[in-house]
Amino acid sequence: MDWTNIIMTLITSGAFTAIYLLGDRKTASVLENVSKTIDQWQGLLKEVKEELAAKTEEYKEGQRQFDAAIAAKDAKIDALYKEISYNRDERDKLSSKVAFLTAYRCKKIGCTQREPPFGSAMDKETNKYNKETNGYNK
Repeated sequence: MDWTNIIMTLITSGAFTAIYLLGDRKTASVLENVSKTIDQWQGLLKEVKEELAAKTEEYKEGQRQFDAAIAAKDAKIDALYKEISYNRDERDKLSSKVAFLTAYRCKKIGCTQREPPFGSAMDKETNKYNKETNGYNK
């Protein structure tokens, strides 16, 4: 038998055709598997994107709540600082008034003639206000 007869026998028996078609079928199944894998990955990607969008929305809502809480606390702090400032001014006015009244406290107790330690605005001789001394006796 020579080689030509052997090759002709293989071709006519369908061995080459079967090998060729088997290769095509294998390639088609590989392509189908790759296609299914791609579809699965795309499905997973879609799920991950949806989950990420939900988490992003949750984060944004949490951030808005946090910012609102911070703004409320800032407003409370500002109000407290205003109250502190007002109370400080009132305390200063009251302490100034106490100092003034302490300095001009009458030496004589239980009398109708007031005599503060720094003198009187009334001149003792004329019983009138003395403008040259700004109300104080020299």
